[in-house]
Amino acid sequence: TRGRRLLEGEEFVKMHGKEIPVKAQIEQVNSFSVHADASELVDWLRTSSEEPKNVFIVHGEGDSSAALQERINKELGWNSVIPKDNQVISIS
Repeated sequence: TRGRRLLEGEEFVKMHGKEIPVKAQIEQVNSFSVHADASELVDWLRTSSEEPKNVFIVHGEGDSSAALQERINKELGWNSVIPKDNQVISIS
């Protein structure tokens, strides 16, 4: 799978017919299910050794994503963002 190839150090991935360079550090996280609930996600975020500049919420229904965003902001005091569909965000 694409995910497996990324974990193995793939330098380019093909998306929509284009070769895209991988510029991210890819890590495997085994501490929660792919379908973690909001509490599990917030608990996992708490384990971070440093505060991120932003937390991007890119998966989930609108109401659920908004509720998670509010919890992250209130409980952790971190900035969280729900990007709009097809929005491009520079993270450099």
